[in-house]
Amino acid sequence: MTRILGIFSSIAATRAVLAGVWALRLSILAFTIVPMVVIVWLSFSADTFTRIPPDSYSLHWYAQALSDGRLIDGFLLSIQIAVMSALIALGTGTLAAYGLWRYRLVGSRLIATLVSLPVVIPTVVTGLAFLGLFSRLGMYDAFLNIVLGHVVIALPFAFRSVVVAFARYNARLDEAAASLGANGWRVFINVTLPQVRPGIFAGGLFAFVVSFDDFNIAAFLVDAETVTLPVSMYQYLLWLMDPTLTAVSAMVTLLTVIGAVIIHRWIGLGRLLGVDI
Repeated sequence: MTRILGIFSSIAATRAVLAGVWALRLSILAFTIVPMVVIVWLSFSADTFTRIPPDSYSLHWYAQALSDGRLIDGFLLSIQIAVMSALIALGTGTLAAYGLWRYRLVGSRLIATLVSLPVVIPTVVTGLAFLGLFSRLGMYDAFLNIVLGHVVIALPFAFRSVVVAFARYNARLDEAAASLGANGWRVFINVTLPQVRPGIFAGGLFAFVVSFDDFNIAAFLVDAETVTLPVSMYQYLLWLMDPTLTAVSAMVTLLTVIGAVIIHRWIGLGRLLGVDI
């Protein structure tokens, strides 16, 4: 009888643990999704000021956002900067990760730590440092300065993603290709890169998001004609408190979802990220 009670107690404990795990998962999911749902919901408000719940609904604020030249220009500029920053950070991070993995350099851990250092430095400090540096060097091209600043903060994400991919890579594939007569460059292009593609794609995606979402560094480096979307939204918010920015946020969220669906439809997110989806 005691043994049977013990079995039932074990089953009950297992179910309680599973219930707790699922409750935690759902809580995290709700914490992630609910704010986006609320933003999208409020973007359809017809009220002059943001309130919950809205008294009436309209597409007025979407039209307002699409007719605001500052927000549109900021969005297009942020896309350009994010693409350039991600490409530079990804190329640099991939070569750095490959070099550390392939040649086992002395002090490789120190080099990896230095490359990852911008992650632990507050971006406000980084932005202020870049402002002083570029001013001292006489570099006043805001677009170039922002790209360089974003490359620095995006590089650790690209680098780490590719490092993880190389950690799972089987070096014997390179040896097999070399034994068949392929030179080092052909081995790298035709064998190594396709195998670490999920890490490269993930690193590029992280780098793009970090650049597109940055406010602190861009706030120090923008000028009157070069204003990114986060800075433009902040400047808008200083003067107006209407729901226009909720419409902007909703459209950016929609574009993100559409992009993810297109990638998953044509290529497959699981294939690119190296996971089962």
